[in-house]
Parts: sequence; structure tokens; C-alpha cells
Amino acid sequence: MVQSVVEGGLSKAAAARQFNVTPKTVAKWVKRFRAEGVDGLRDRSSRPHSLPSQAPAAARAAVEALRRQRYTGKQIAAEVGISPATVSRILHRLGLNRLRRRAKRPPRRWPHYCLSRKRLLLCVRFRTPCRATVTSRQRRLPATGEPFFEADQKLNTLECRWHGRCN
Repeated sequence: MVQSVVEGGLSKAAAARQFNVTPKTVAKWVKRFRAEGVDGLRDRSSRPHSLPSQAPAAARAAVEALRRQRYTGKQIAAEVGISPATVSRILHRLGLNRLRRRAKRPPRRWPHYCLSRKRLLLCVRFRTPCRATVTSRQRRLPATGEPFFEADQKLNTLECRWHGRCN
């Protein structure tokens, strides 16, 4: 295309029709050839040399600090004063675009209550907020007045669950 315009004497408009491109594209390639020679016709990166619209370093640092405190993108945008799309791009570049799950806490010890009377032992153990185990032991005292043995106890266990909403 460039050769036909420079050496062949073809007009830019005619070369554009022949190669199915715009005259502006032909003019761009001819200008590059005249300025740099054959090296000017090689492929170039389309990325701009500078990004003047990039967020300032202070804003990027603030976005990173707030994300590490587990703020969401919208919360960060409101706090820093930049658009949510800019926050999203900054977080993506930093590799912080997804909030990670928090480490699991050790299991909580739920309280238990015991009531002991002469012939009854009652224990309630809360296993989770919605589940409890109720254990009772009925002590059967022998009528003969013999000493009481642990084997003479009858154990009753009942598992209770709350249905619906448990707080």
C-alpha cells in the first residue's frame, strides 16, 4: 500500500479504495514510512506511553488500606471520594478485588446448667444456639436402706432443637 503511493504515484484515496482502508490510515502509514523508513511499518503497541488520568498514589494507598480493613468497593469509593469503577480497577491491579473469607474462630463453649436434688440430677447442655441436650438421672433408693450404687441410676437423655429463627 505504502509502496504504491510513494513509488507508484497512486493517490492516497485510490490506494485506500484498492486496499479497503480509509484514506486517513493510508496517510498515517505513508507518514511513518517517510519518517522512519521500513522500521516505521512494524507493529507497535497500542498502549499509551503515559496514563495522566490514573488515580493519584495517595488515593491508591487509601484504597488499599481500607480494603485490608474489609471495606467494600462502594464504601471505599464513598470514603475516598472517587468513583466505584476506579476503586474496582485499583483493587484489581492490587489483587485485592475479592474479599477472602475470615479465618474460623475456635468453637464457642456454650453454657450448661445442672440441678441436683436428693433423688434427681438434671443437666442442660447448650451445644449450639439452637440445640440443647437435657439429661436427667432418677436415683432409685433401695427400700431396704442399702447403700446407693451408681449402677442403680436410670439415665434419660432428650435432645431439644429450636425451629425457626435462632439468635
